Order: sequence, then structure tokens, then C-alpha cells
Amino acid sequence: MSRLLALLLALLACKEPDQASSRRTVATSDPAPGDARVVDAAPRDAAVDALSVHAERAQRLAAYLELLSIDRWTYELLATFPGVPEGAQFFSLQYSQWDVAMWLTPEALRDHLASLRQAADRLPRMAVDDAVRAYLDVQARWLGKLLDLQAYYRDSRFVDDEFDRARRELADIATARRELAAVRGAMWRGVLEAWRELSSDVPDSPRAIVGRAWEACFRVQDELMTEPASADHVLTALSACRRSIPTVTALPTAMRGPFDDHLRDNAIALGDNLSTHMGGHGVTRGLALLTSEYLALWPTLPTMPAERAAR
Repeated sequence: MSRLLALLLALLACKEPDQASSRRTVATSDPAPGDARVVDAAPRDAAVDALSVHAERAQRLAAYLELLSIDRWTYELLATFPGVPEGAQFFSLQYSQWDVAMWLTPEALRDHLASLRQAADRLPRMAVDDAVRAYLDVQARWLGKLLDLQAYYRDSRFVDDEFDRARRELADIATARRELAAVRGAMWRGVLEAWRELSSDVPDSPRAIVGRAWEACFRVQDELMTEPASADHVLTALSACRRSIPTVTALPTAMRGPFDDHLRDNAIALGDNLSTHMGGHGVTRGLALLTSEYLALWPTLPTMPAERAAR
């Protein structure tokens, strides 16, 4: 959560020039004689309150963006479940290496999910909160069981009972996949739409350019999780990711930092995984870290193109 707190502080410190200017007018101008609209204006602290609401929404939605990465990780763990052998002869490494790289410790994961639940119940309400809560309810029902089953495989406990437990829980894997798929689409759509609405970026501003590039690469995962996945849709999404990279590279280095390089690294990893028939698995951690980098970069990016910068 430290990244999200940093984002909140940055938002409080970095007001967009055009918005800050209008807020100063409301907060510092004396009422004009006979002008009822100004006399009846909001109190002087209204601008601060509005900024606080905006910052709270940004913090909440930033956490929801990270939930999308957690969802992809959960999907990948379920999708790569090794199952059980047909008989008593098996190659143990095929089963004990069931793992998906995680960028959070189990403790940090639990803390983050708990904070997400609190955020989804917080006021003021947002339309996306219901979809997030519905997803978290399903995930809470299965995540603990899934992690415990993963430990059973990782520690080679299947040797002790010759997969008796695994056979009992085969149906649970299928049920978890089905229930998560039922709530995933609404959650992804709601989170991404809410984030775009919060940003309200001018299309050719640096913030919009970086945001479109991040989303283009991140959305490849969304297409990969669609069941059944469309190869054409996945490749179209991957192409959009690749073609977004030059738009970020064209921005000044001092503004974008190494973000274009990291976009390229993830696009390469996605392409390599798909070309080796891995179904895009193995790229979740890289894209999750790319999201964290994007969230750190987001409040520093200009919201207007240079030639239209607010005065």
C-alpha cells in the first residue's frame, strides 16, 4: 500500500494547472457586489474538499488496478493446475513445480485484499464498487483453498497419499474457474472505465498517451482470460500494445523515464510466451510491476499537450 499512499500525496501536491487556477479563483476572490452567484458560492474550503474526494477516488481506483493484476495471477494459477496422473507412475517435478511468480508476499497479498474490501465499502460510493465487492466475495471463497492446495503440490505431499487429496479437489478447481469467470468481466470493465473517467485526459496529452499504452499492453491479459479465447482478438490486442510503444518513446525522456523500455520488455515477453504455446502464462508479474510503475508515473505527467498547456 505504500505506493498508493505515495500516489495520494503526489495528487495532493501536484494539482493540474488548469484545475488549480479555477480553484484559486473560487477560494481567494472576494464576492462581487450584487453578484448572487459568487455570494452564494461554495465555502472557501470547497476546493480542498473536492481535491480530497478526487485523491481518495484516485487512491481507491489505483488499488483496484492492482486487483486486476491479482485476478490475472489467480487465473493463471488455476489455468496451470497440473492435475493428477492416470496411474501410479509419474514424474514428480511435473507436479511440484506448479507455481506462478508473485510480486507480493502472502502476507502482503492478504493485507492488500483486506484493504480493497474496506475501500469497496467506503463512502462516497462509486459505481464500480459493487463489481469489485462481487469479485472479492468469490475470490475470498477460493483463494485460501487454492493457496493451500498449491502448498500441497509444492511440498510434494501428493507423494504421501498418491494424489488422493488432489483427486478430491479436482472439481473445486473447475468450480473456482467458473465462478471467477462469472464476475471477472464486470469487474475489469468497471475498473478500467472508472479509471479513464477519473483521468479525463486530453487525448494527445502525455498522461493520455502513457495511459493508453499501459492499458493496451495490460489488456492483452484480458483477452487471454476470455473463455474461449479468440486467437485473433489476442493477436490484435498484442499488436496494439506493440504499436503504442513509439508514442511513449516520442515523449521527453525526463517525462517518461524508462517506461517505454518496460513496455517493450513486456510486449516481447507476451509475444514469446504466445509463440511457444504457453497461452501468455509467465508474464503476469512483469505486467503487474508495469502497472505499479504506471501508477507512480501517472500524477507527474502533464494533462495537456505542450502547445496547449494551461497558463
